[in-house]
Amino acid sequence: MPGKRELAARVLASFGITRAAGAARSRLVRDLRVLAYHRVLPHLDEATYPFDLELVSALEAEFDWQMAYVARHFVPVTCAQVAATLAGGPLLPRRAVMVTFDDGFRDNHDVALPVLRRRGVPAVFFVSTGYVGTHAVFWFDRIVHLLLRTSLRTLRLEAIDVDVHLGDGTPAARRAAAANVLSRLKRVDDVVRLRVLEELDTQAGVALDDATRAASEPMTWDHVRALNAAGMEIGSHTVSHPILARTAPATMRAELEQSKADIERETGQAPLALAYPVGGVSAVDDAVIAATSAAGYQIAFTYRSGVNPLPIAAPLLLKRLHVERYTTRPMFEAALQLPSVFA
Repeated sequence: MPGKRELAARVLASFGITRAAGAARSRLVRDLRVLAYHRVLPHLDEATYPFDLELVSALEAEFDWQMAYVARHFVPVTCAQVAATLAGGPLLPRRAVMVTFDDGFRDNHDVALPVLRRRGVPAVFFVSTGYVGTHAVFWFDRIVHLLLRTSLRTLRLEAIDVDVHLGDGTPAARRAAAANVLSRLKRVDDVVRLRVLEELDTQAGVALDDATRAASEPMTWDHVRALNAAGMEIGSHTVSHPILARTAPATMRAELEQSKADIERETGQAPLALAYPVGGVSAVDDAVIAATSAAGYQIAFTYRSGVNPLPIAAPLLLKRLHVERYTTRPMFEAALQLPSVFA
């Protein structure tokens, strides 16, 4: 059953109230709304999907509708425009919206880019440079895959003193267990996270075939350059996608500086922006913000939900609106038009 906010969004949309109220709000309030995506797929069979479903932000047809809506009712802006505004340049327009992608999955190039070009919407793609051009599976997808496919029902993770129980072994039970492991790993020191990954790899006994691996394939640098040539911006998502607040200071600096250097070397342009991996309250602290500034990033995005009042007071702590595969059209419209109520 739809929740109260979903029902409210449907009712408001059916009477055309959402758009009218949003227009009225925009005359009174100036802010920057930032949409957060991870993956856009042409189709999805949730029953057999071998990786993290929560990273699928939209299917292609729905993403096309969403970008058409943004182009029709808002003003898409770029990191360069935000940086220029922060430096004392022109103000951002009313109804400014930015589209962002995290991680650097290949479907960003193959599926999302053609839609963005067709709709005339720019976007910024935050890539984890250590994965670009490799066949490696992102570590968070790897965890989900191992727990979906292992023949075991219980695994022992000594590094965090946890027994992982897969219950009745159904996909739902396995995904719930994987979500629990991921949640724990977002709160531990990075060296512990890496030990847990090793323990899971050793115990699960799961071989990753090429066809399955391709479903979580990162972009190549040629893909990244193609995005850039199409007018898209490339931002940093660190090198290896660690939780920065859980890394040692030297590692944190290296992740921020090396990823920036990688992008400049491969594209010819130094990135203006960073998206913090995971990006929640426990993933970004004062030390992370200081290191981000020292590395030369002008703006940075968290994964905290909300919008950013103008003028921007904290450019290294920008909030975003999360788009999920189950975000309906009325909710998408309501979150953009009336974010203080529906975001």
